[in-house]
Amino acid sequence: RRSRVVAEGLAQDALTRGRRRDRGRKKTRTAPMPSLALVAACMAHTTAAASHSRSLFDFTANPALAKNFFPQDDRVMGGRSVSAMTSQLDHARFTGELVLPGGGFASIRANAQEGAWDLSGSQGAELVVRGDGPPYKLVVRITAAPRVSYQQDFEPGDKTEWCTVKLLWCDFVPTYLGRVVPDAPKLGSELSQVTSVGFMLSKLTDIGQANSRAKDGPFRLDVQSVSIFP
Repeated sequence: RRSRVVAEGLAQDALTRGRRRDRGRKKTRTAPMPSLALVAACMAHTTAAASHSRSLFDFTANPALAKNFFPQDDRVMGGRSVSAMTSQLDHARFTGELVLPGGGFASIRANAQEGAWDLSGSQGAELVVRGDGPPYKLVVRITAAPRVSYQQDFEPGDKTEWCTVKLLWCDFVPTYLGRVVPDAPKLGSELSQVTSVGFMLSKLTDIGQANSRAKDGPFRLDVQSVSIFP
């Protein structure tokens, strides 16, 4: 009889605890389950976005990718600037010395491994960078206009903090030897044939005006990644 009383007491306690849990659950609102059609639409949207959003250079995962970049400095036109892209522990470093008299620019670039990147469907480039003061440029080339450099200035922040920079393709300026080429093909219409990507420090801005913040001497731009975004 005593065992039965204990068992009934335990059962009553369990029932009471269950009722308390039920009352607690009622305080939390649960969102209704989405329909199968909505789930399918979200999955299709996510898949489409993922197919366009990708990393071109992830130096954090593979700093050795810096070896794909080669210098294209003002020495091709009689200048004396020098630059290189080097591997660091978890990033790449665009570094060198800018000499303003003469060409006044230092740059590096990497060519697409299979002739061209197909960046169709993307809206622009995303950089994770850390700079040393002056604005730098991202430079893109395409098959349709191989002698034209599509450039856009960007602010990389300072040496102490990484910053993320997004650059829209529609804002890139077509240039040749520092001069704007107004009749060049629009970059946004030629994204299926991007042949190279690179960085530049120059005495000129992307629209050909004087860059007063570019100084003679050493420079450094650290880069963690170069990606495209949909």
